Amino acid sequence: MILNKKMLEEKETDGFFAWDDLVDQLERNIRKSKYIKKRSKKLLKEKSRQTNANKKRRRYFK
Repeated sequence: MILNKKMLEEKETDGFFAWDDLVDQLERNIRKSKYIKKRSKKLLKEKSRQTNANKKRRRYFK
């Protein structure tokens, strides 16, 4: 996630800069992206396992 000036200005309230909200949001996004990465890796492994099994099956039942 890219922090731009406009977003930072939107977070500013009554001269008090809401860092906590911003940090929480960043942490949430990082956690989410790690989970998504892990999940997609798992799905990819499962897919390759299936294709390998299908190849073996095809070879065996010719």
